[in-house]
Amino acid sequence: MKKFGTALVCAALAAAACKGENKDRSSAPTPAGSAAPAAVEAAATPPAPPAPAEAAADAAVAPDAAAAPDATGPLKVTYRPPKVGDIIETTFQQHTEGVMLLSNQKDPLVQHREEVRTAEVLAVKGDAVTKLKVTFGKVVSYRKMGFQVLKDQTPLEGKTFLVTAPGGKITITDKDGNLVSGDAFRELRSIFVGQVGKPDPRKPFFTGRTFRKGEGIVLSPEEMKAFALPSDESVKPTRMTVTWVGQEGDVATFAITSLMTGKQGPMTMTFDVKATLKLEVSTMRPLALEDEAQLRGTGSMELEAKMTGSEIYAYPSK
Repeated sequence: MKKFGTALVCAALAAAACKGENKDRSSAPTPAGSAAPAAVEAAATPPAPPAPAEAAADAAVAPDAAAAPDATGPLKVTYRPPKVGDIIETTFQQHTEGVMLLSNQKDPLVQHREEVRTAEVLAVKGDAVTKLKVTFGKVVSYRKMGFQVLKDQTPLEGKTFLVTAPGGKITITDKDGNLVSGDAFRELRSIFVGQVGKPDPRKPFFTGRTFRKGEGIVLSPEEMKAFALPSDESVKPTRMTVTWVGQEGDVATFAITSLMTGKQGPMTMTFDVKATLKLEVSTMRPLALEDEAQLRGTGSMELEAKMTGSEIYAYPSK
């Protein structure tokens, strides 16, 4: 749920690299919504990023039984509203490597995050989820700048939260009913804003048209809003194209390209994104998303980086 559409922009991770102009070269910038680093390992090398998640994506693609549409088209996607008791298992990873230039000094920059979580729908209204229970499993987050590795503490690992949106405003409590604030709230809000309390904004795009194989659809400004990053309104898509490229049974594959720009901290950022989305035709549920982006920041500090990411979704029966 976090990156279907929103993941296409990759801005959340890049924001960590440009969160304020840090003149102290002994510490890396802190990602938005992250706690202070727990430890600094001088001259350490972070673990290599995990292998691409193609195998996990294949395992996750186990759609409900349905008549398989023609793999050559035209393609019509239908929508299944959320139901109480729905379970969504998400495996997320994102890795960025690049170079930051500040005061004529270049520093290598690495940022990495892995996250596993399970969400259960507790209440719905129409097409909108209004109450969600989320339990986090393993969360790994680290950054490297220069020769230092900073392992981020996370307030989410192993914990359960309830997410609601009364009046359209995200509210989060722990399992005991206590309001969540601070870093945990910011991290959770960045994941679920726009996905709890409101219908999926991408429904009109995917269900309101007929797709023809290999035909790129250039999104209108209004359609691009549905794919923007709700947690960071400073970054907006300026160009986006979606192309249906293939189908196997009830699973359709879309190629997505996007150019996004915006001001983040001291830099004007540009994100040139290429993504592959696997979507269940009979429900519009995302199954897998893999993306790659070239990031460039200009201003009082500069950034050149490459980001790769994946998000795998599974929907086990309760």
